[in-house]
Amino acid sequence: MAADLLDWPEESIALRDAAVIHQETGESHHWAALLQRWGQPVVGRGSVHDMNPSPVTSFTAQVAEVSVDRKLGRCACYASPRPMMWGKS
Repeated sequence: MAADLLDWPEESIALRDAAVIHQETGESHHWAALLQRWGQPVVGRGSVHDMNPSPVTSFTAQVAEVSVDRKLGRCACYASPRPMMWGKS
């Protein structure tokens, strides 16, 4: 999304605190302002193909309940549960 809006190469983009930063030029933009300009949902997906797997299975998932006021350009986080479990599966 930031690469499309700012016409930056994806590999040059870093996220730090509430900013999206071009690593080569130092130019930065507030994440919330970019989301407002984007005007559509942002969905992330990822996968890993581990070439050297551990004998212990592990994973992490994080979720949050949020709302976005598009008129005011504000986001609110209502719940960010933090249950954590460790162990061998």
